[in-house]
Amino acid sequence: MSVRNLLSIIVVNYNGERFVEDCVRSILSSTYPNFEIILVDNNSTDQSIRKLEEFRKDSRFKPVYLTENLHYAGGNNVGISHSTGEYVLFLNSDTVLEKNCLDELVKEFQSDNDTTAIQCILRAMEQNRIISDAGGTIDFCGRLMPVSLLWEHNAIARKERRLFWACGAALALRREILNSVGWFDPQLPTDEVDLCWRINLARGKIVLSRESVVRHLGSASFGKDLTKERLYLGELARLHDLLTNCDSKNIAKFTPYIVSYFMISIGWDVFFRRRMDILLFRLKAHVQCLWHLKQILVKRSIVQKYIRRLSDAEIMKLMVKPNPYYW
Repeated sequence: MSVRNLLSIIVVNYNGERFVEDCVRSILSSTYPNFEIILVDNNSTDQSIRKLEEFRKDSRFKPVYLTENLHYAGGNNVGISHSTGEYVLFLNSDTVLEKNCLDELVKEFQSDNDTTAIQCILRAMEQNRIISDAGGTIDFCGRLMPVSLLWEHNAIARKERRLFWACGAALALRREILNSVGWFDPQLPTDEVDLCWRINLARGKIVLSRESVVRHLGSASFGKDLTKERLYLGELARLHDLLTNCDSKNIAKFTPYIVSYFMISIGWDVFFRRRMDILLFRLKAHVQCLWHLKQILVKRSIVQKYIRRLSDAEIMKLMVKPNPYYW
């Protein structure tokens, strides 16, 4: 196996002593022979580091220990800077690979030169037949939507297994697309949608691989319930992504949708959830976005001038109209 086909697997860990050992062990048991593991520890305070020591004797395992928590985006950026593979797989520490997952992943890249990013199938850790996540699409408000809505109305996307965004728990990219569109934005600690949007703008192709199976515990960092922090980060990322990646005409065109969604959300928070704390964190995200508007506009100018190769008319084929039912 040549160096050209080296696969760099980046695992960002924070206090994952319950599962990170199983994750690394499953990678080392893979049938694909040519890979390196860049494990980035985000200054864990549990026993993660101690549990990882046994793997240091394997030359493929290359740990990086940070002195501060850089979160998902920052940790992955550190991992990229330490990696050398032609392909890069971002993997959550609460995942376990099927033995042939990496083989199928590389095979997918090699079978189609137009494919720049691949979403592995994520199955629930306990019930192996249930799909935990498979990436998806977004609506004109930037809300995440299931890919079934896109495939239902877009036969070409369904046939090609196209996605608008892939879940960062098991996302593989060609290094050349990372070099072209840039890495994760550290101002968006948990957001992979921004990176995927830039890939789409650069004429990249994100697809779902049904054969690359990864089992996922899911929500290991934030839990499964709606929290103030989860909502705040999601709302902040949504607004940032729209302002950065949409063209000016469509920002104006989508504004009525966005305002309507915002009003519906406020009503839902107050009258149905009865959660004033959730409402305040939603408002906090909007204020934060305005506070950093200058930085957002600087990034926007870079994206629109140097990365965009596809019009919004083409991008919108991978999006769906707002659907209040899913809100």
